[in-house]
Amino acid sequence: MFKPSLVIFDLDGTLVDSVGDLTHAINHMLTRLGVSEVTSAEVRGWIGDGAKVLVERALVHSGLKQDQSAVALEWFLNCYRTSCAVHTECYDGVQALLNYLQEQSIAMALVSNKPHELIEPVLKHVGIDQYFSWFAGGDRFEHKKPHPQPLEACLAFFNCDPAHALMIGDSDNDILAARGANVRAIAVDYGYGSLLHQPDQTVSSLAQLIPL
Repeated sequence: MFKPSLVIFDLDGTLVDSVGDLTHAINHMLTRLGVSEVTSAEVRGWIGDGAKVLVERALVHSGLKQDQSAVALEWFLNCYRTSCAVHTECYDGVQALLNYLQEQSIAMALVSNKPHELIEPVLKHVGIDQYFSWFAGGDRFEHKKPHPQPLEACLAFFNCDPAHALMIGDSDNDILAARGANVRAIAVDYGYGSLLHQPDQTVSSLAQLIPL
């Protein structure tokens, strides 16, 4: 049985359901731009490629020009910084797996396309920040997922051979980044992203991975 020495997680759609807080910030932005609000179901389909792309998708949906994207992104981030940890919560099974990995002395890290500054407030809000000794947002490196660069940086930090690492995420961005870094990949089927690329395994709850 494969037992990794390092498990790398995605955040939104994998560990936490953040769509409520993201929708609030998107609607704050759209209201300031003078257009109608959108639903959380619509926002759910736009998540996964970072804040800039999320905002751009909302603008396209609302029929707004992309030359408004800079100010729209500023308004979105200003709102989300103060409301990123209101309704966001962990998915069922997350705490159980994190506890298990900690008991097994397996290192845990997090690679997200979310802006780096917003990761720690979310982790602290849901009470899982203590599990991660390293995390990186989508603006920390030149490239973000699906490029393997953030995962490669994570592997270097832990001095971990890719063969001994595991990536867990909810989208093709996670699977492709893992493939590029030569890391095994597990996908959850409850997240936000599409899964057109085949992971090594798919689960409906992270608790299903106990024991690894």
